[in-house]
Amino acid sequence: REACRAKEKNILEEMQKLVVSLAERRLGEMVLRGSVVCGQAVLQASRLELQDVAAGSKASKAAAKSSSEGVFKVSTAVSPQKDGSNHLLVTRHRGAAPFYRKMAGEGLKRCRLDLLPLQAWYFQASATERILFEDKHSGARFRIPVLLKAGRAFTGKAKLSYALVFPDYG
Repeated sequence: REACRAKEKNILEEMQKLVVSLAERRLGEMVLRGSVVCGQAVLQASRLELQDVAAGSKASKAAAKSSSEGVFKVSTAVSPQKDGSNHLLVTRHRGAAPFYRKMAGEGLKRCRLDLLPLQAWYFQASATERILFEDKHSGARFRIPVLLKAGRAFTGKAKLSYALVFPDYG
């Protein structure tokens, strides 16, 4: 028994050293790993971008695509600041609303990105009157104002794409 406990103690110490060394290797780098889903469906080939918020729109971006299992990995260098580096993770997939999440700090981060499905409604736009829209499933209603195209009132077939967000009143 003593020999087994000694081996167990050695293995535990080696694992702790490995965890510390992995954390040291991640200094100055943010690595995101996770999955992209929409409801119960795993989304394949979703586009992900990691943008540096402080550097603005001219900043270099890290980009990736989710695999056939919906799994992704994206990494970027982060500047060692007092408050850490702020990044915006942008995820896009056809048929789903864009997803944005603020990410900060160094090291490995795991996340599950749950995108909302886009609904579509086609309607006849009018140059003179507003259109009343009502979602049959949720009962949400709103008015669509007169649409403009090239600065002029538009009349014709139009498409409204939307995602319903139900706040959690937990």
